[in-house]
Amino acid sequence: LGLIFGLIGGVMYALNFVYAHKVRKKYPASIILFWSHLIGAILLIPVLFIFPFSISLTDILWLVLIGLSLAGGYFLLYSTLKYIKPQYASIIAITEPVFISIWGILFFNENINSLVLIGAVLLLVNIYLTKRSIE
Repeated sequence: LGLIFGLIGGVMYALNFVYAHKVRKKYPASIILFWSHLIGAILLIPVLFIFPFSISLTDILWLVLIGLSLAGGYFLLYSTLKYIKPQYASIIAITEPVFISIWGILFFNENINSLVLIGAVLLLVNIYLTKRSIE
């Protein structure tokens, strides 16, 4: 089941780039960002009823901070889709785990281990090889 969800997620991720590139020629990034996140939020509403949870003011503040950073990142990504091909945008987006690890080390004093380093190197090699195959 997890493999199926992973596959569906990968397909949806790719479709996001292709569709956003297509509509970016007609609409500004802010409109694409608004509609994509609104639809995503609506689709996630059932999760609120499936998994019980409680939330504190600190949790709300963290969610707002995370939401703003995600919206900012996607706004910049959608803005670039007017000028670059979706293949290149997806390569840029693939660097996300590397930067998340760097931010975790810098801001949250997370420890780095050999698996994280190996994963980062493999990811960067994959990005390089993918970029070469596109050109």
